[in-house]
Amino acid sequence: MAVTFVFAWIFFRSLRAVCITFPAGIVVYLEQLKREKNLYTGKRREQCKDALLSISASLSAGYALENAITAAKYASIEVWGEDSLIVKEFVLMESGMSLHIPVEEVFLEFAEHMDLPELEQLAGLLSIAKRSGGRLGGLMKTTATQMEERMQVESEIRTHLTEKKMELYIMLIMPPAILLYLQMCSYDIIASLYETMWGHAFMLGCLLVYGVGWWLGMRILDIRMK
Repeated sequence: MAVTFVFAWIFFRSLRAVCITFPAGIVVYLEQLKREKNLYTGKRREQCKDALLSISASLSAGYALENAITAAKYASIEVWGEDSLIVKEFVLMESGMSLHIPVEEVFLEFAEHMDLPELEQLAGLLSIAKRSGGRLGGLMKTTATQMEERMQVESEIRTHLTEKKMELYIMLIMPPAILLYLQMCSYDIIASLYETMWGHAFMLGCLLVYGVGWWLGMRILDIRMK
């Protein structure tokens, strides 16, 4: 709503224009949700990576997979806290195993909840490895290594794009800032843009061009691993 009212005032100098600028507020809101989702996915991946390494270490020490999951839960509590997502998932896994649900199915459900491609691939291989006597610990460690490598690559991408994103933000701030400055200091120069029908049409065109430029800039810099 703040973006909606600010754009209505800067581009039309009228709060009644919120009906025109309301889509801009929706787009900004959706972009914020998308950014928060990406951060949440990164946190999930980091928690899962630590959990898989803990399970792998327990399996290497001779634990059964069921007991390794319980040990990983306590290790995750120490690192992430009892209210963390990974601990809650471990509690659900323990509940499933207490009902005699096969651990492969429990792990598959865990992978679906976390919605990470590495875990989904691991869950598919887990049942095969368990039946064939494969090295579950090595499989867990390999998946954790893949997660860590992915996080490192994404971190490098974010680092390289930081400067470009800053340049984009400056370019996005400048047009509204110039309009606001002219409104405050030299309104007579731009009065016709806000007081005539053609001026309103021109400012609407400017707002559309500005919105398309903002959208294209964000899409170009939105580089993530699939």
